[in-house]
Amino acid sequence: MKRNIVVILLLFLYCSSFSQKRADIGIFVGRSYYLGDLNTNIHFKESKMALGAIYRHNFDYRWALRGSLIMGTLGCTDETSAYKYQLLRNADFQTAFYDFTAQMEFNFFPYKPGDAKMNNSPYVAAGFTFFMATDCPFPFQVAIPFGVGYKFNIAKKLSAGFEWTFRKSFTDLLDYTTGFDDIPVLGVDYPYQRGYIKNNDWYSMAGIFITYKLFGFGNPCQSEYNKY
Repeated sequence: MKRNIVVILLLFLYCSSFSQKRADIGIFVGRSYYLGDLNTNIHFKESKMALGAIYRHNFDYRWALRGSLIMGTLGCTDETSAYKYQLLRNADFQTAFYDFTAQMEFNFFPYKPGDAKMNNSPYVAAGFTFFMATDCPFPFQVAIPFGVGYKFNIAKKLSAGFEWTFRKSFTDLLDYTTGFDDIPVLGVDYPYQRGYIKNNDWYSMAGIFITYKLFGFGNPCQSEYNKY
């Protein structure tokens, strides 16, 4: 795990060398959890640790493009459910996942990393996710990410924030419940209690991040508004 984190940070640092200005790099620490046939509506149920690296290119005070690579674990079990049919089904799963997301962020307030005045803003984000769930029968999948967050400056080159994001996947096999609909030995007589094939799985992550401003901003020859 530690080796993977070092590789991720080095990769993002290498990519950042191609950016002229307006770039920051950082780490994310939080919790990940799953929503699907084994957990239909309880947020943060059986959440697991998630760690990763982020790279952000700030186009201006409002818009930024962010790439992230996050690793974590998703899992859930029927034995903690309050529903009788889930207790009878008694299914469970756990899988490691690797999440690569590219997303646009929109700041509600003008925001500039390291600036004393434009020093904080809530934001919304959406984009595209490619992820690998290692124990899923079809491990390579795509998803639509979206979420909300809040970022603020804590020093001239350091910023921090917190966010809550969701991934709408296009698979119902993260938990693999639908893969057993026709197997009678599992102890449940009704196939619809095993899984809902048209109900694709989701997962979510919530956590904090700290970023470091890699480059200076602006040019003395530019106007005050444009020298980001």
